Amino acid sequence: MYPVHKLILLLLISQFSFATGAQNIYVAPTGNNSSAGSSEAPYLTIQKAANMAQAGDTVWIRGGTYRESISLSRDGTAEQFIVFSAYPGEEVLISGCDLLTGWKELGNGIWEAPLQSPMPEYRNQLFINGKAMTKARWPNSRDDNPLTPEGGVCDQPKCNMAKISVRGDFPDTWTSTSLNGASIWVIAQSKWSAWNSAVNGYDPATGTVSVDEVTHSWFVDYMNPGNPSPWNYGDSYFILSGAKALLDTAGEWWYDNSNKKVQIIPFEGLAPDSPGVEIEAKKRDYGFVLNNRSYVQIQDIHFRGTAISMNESKNCILSGLNFYEFDYREGTTLLFYRSAGIYISGQDNIVRECEFTHCSDAGVTLEGRNNAIVNCYFHEVDYAGYDGGPINLQGQGHLVSHNTVEKTSRKAINPGGLGHLIQYNFIREVGLVNRDQAAIYSGGFDAGNTVIRYNWINVTNGNKESSAAG
Repeated sequence: MYPVHKLILLLLISQFSFATGAQNIYVAPTGNNSSAGSSEAPYLTIQKAANMAQAGDTVWIRGGTYRESISLSRDGTAEQFIVFSAYPGEEVLISGCDLLTGWKELGNGIWEAPLQSPMPEYRNQLFINGKAMTKARWPNSRDDNPLTPEGGVCDQPKCNMAKISVRGDFPDTWTSTSLNGASIWVIAQSKWSAWNSAVNGYDPATGTVSVDEVTHSWFVDYMNPGNPSPWNYGDSYFILSGAKALLDTAGEWWYDNSNKKVQIIPFEGLAPDSPGVEIEAKKRDYGFVLNNRSYVQIQDIHFRGTAISMNESKNCILSGLNFYEFDYREGTTLLFYRSAGIYISGQDNIVRECEFTHCSDAGVTLEGRNNAIVNCYFHEVDYAGYDGGPINLQGQGHLVSHNTVEKTSRKAINPGGLGHLIQYNFIREVGLVNRDQAAIYSGGFDAGNTVIRYNWINVTNGNKESSAAG
């Protein structure tokens, strides 16, 4: 079980980590990296401040947007953390995206701009004035709720892991090349997990979409759109996305990989040439990289389209942070969450008073020893219905306490490993996409010597026909 006396000591240290700071370093969007880094002459980038920071220093970041990935080469100490903080009363955003420029109007509401994306196709994302756009898809989304995917219904007798037919009809304007470059998202049969695959053809005569066959037995046996759904689990359904022919409604985008250009249909009133409109594309996975770092605290900062990497970190603290769309991917791999979201290994790290919202797969995964997630808010995490969840535990001796977790596709807390303490959490509205769900899902894990106590679980069966394995 987690050594609670040690957690209290770490929390006390973090509360007073400013007090022993050797110096204050300042960063501002109007700064200059050749300056002194003082309040009167701040640096321009957080990375410059990180290069200069020593144990005990506090980096004060003035309000604005910073498009960078920050890494550290030094550690703090137990008495003198290195602290990165938003300046009091000002909002700081670290964006994983770069602004797109060079827009031109093509007609029919479509705009185009050059984009040399460093991301693989299944990781691309676009934002317009801070709101995530939707990859061009069929059928179109009817609301802004990522947990109502609104897919086409599979015509079960005509489907398998390599071919998909719809109940009803595909658009009669589609040709054999209309779905070139598309991918498919499917949740089928037992609906334990969604899966994705590349589309490799379309036959207008039969209305059949051909996809790269998924052969993993877990999906073939239990998530197969050609098999009838058990236990009255309802229809299997799917979404096609990523082809030019699917770009047909406001808020959608499509990437022309051959010509390295992106096309969008902006929301009404948000054309790219309108004053104040910012359109950005994902470029960086991580806003901060704390791998192998110790005694570093990051607090009161917003993150959009980017996360934090903490492999083998020790005694680091994330406090008062806000993460939006911090990880997006389309995948089919089992236990995919181990490479998704915010992954923390090492020991004695604390995540507290943070908000995590809108993430396609796992939220936060703890490995290592004696890490903690305390008083955080998770919502609309794992919205794509994969095998991750908002909170995932491996390793040993973690604390998960006083968190609120709601609006998830399958589960809230996923305890593997050994000897954790899970207590005083408020969990509601889970299982909104998947079946075989639970608030605290221990299926497939032993989680030996884990204590689960004093949690408030309300309305776990978002899908009323679900079964729970907990």
